Amino acid sequence: MTEETKTEKKEEKKESARGSRGELGVATAGLAIRNLWHSEHFSRVDANDKGNFRKRHFVRNHGAPSLKKFARELAKSGNQVAKDWFANKCGAQNAKRNDKNQGRINLEKQASKAARRKKSQGKQAKPTADAATAAVKGK
Repeated sequence: MTEETKTEKKEEKKESARGSRGELGVATAGLAIRNLWHSEHFSRVDANDKGNFRKRHFVRNHGAPSLKKFARELAKSGNQVAKDWFANKCGAQNAKRNDKNQGRINLEKQASKAARRKKSQGKQAKPTADAATAAVKGK
């Protein structure tokens, strides 16, 4: 009995404490590529702040490539994170429209186009008619 209670107490301690933020997930491709870039091309220096003399901040190293150039180099070498990042920039994670939404969007496009056409034709019809009558009278 005492051995069982000891194992139960150990199992209870393994559970997350109150107020825990939960499990860490997998970083997105964008966050991962920025972390890689930052760790390789930035250095930490003193801020020279008299009020907070321990303060330090990151400074970009001289000659460091831009994030996009860094990602291109990684993608050429076969890094999957860089490939995913470029795919996401091209819209690989964008939500696709279903048929119902696509039909609604087409109807809205047609309605707005028709409304613009009516307004523009109404304005153009009057001046062209006046110009035509003036041209005929002038001859």
